[in-house]
Amino acid sequence: MKLLLIFLILSQIALGKLNAESLYNLEGKEIGLEVLSGSAKGILFIWNTRCPFCLRELARLNKNFFLSKYKGITVFYVNIGDSKRTIERYAKRTSLLKEIREGIVLDEYGLLAERYSVIGIPTYIFLKDGEEVFRSFYLTEEMIKRVFAKDE
Repeated sequence: MKLLLIFLILSQIALGKLNAESLYNLEGKEIGLEVLSGSAKGILFIWNTRCPFCLRELARLNKNFFLSKYKGITVFYVNIGDSKRTIERYAKRTSLLKEIREGIVLDEYGLLAERYSVIGIPTYIFLKDGEEVFRSFYLTEEMIKRVFAKDE
């Protein structure tokens, strides 16, 4: 199975259908991997619509969008493995906040998950100046304050 996945990804790259340095958001806007991993303060939330724990985290964030009060922190909701259509249906069905919808990044082939060696989802990856500084399977305001405390 793993060999088949590697073959499919490599064939997509060879055919020019997959740019290994770019991903796209729901609106089809290209987002370079350097943008995702290069912000001064950033959080990557790696998730999938077939993961019940991921959906619970998204529902919690959607209900209590506390991330918006932290200025200067860029949040990307990196979906791995789902098609754009699946994510759009989920976002519509659950009435995801505009702030969350705008931060959704499509990683259908798991390129970013591979880059950060993600082995389980949901995963939050905290970045400072492009470097991973912390990782967790859940998110609290205390974590945000602790990780980015020196920057406030």
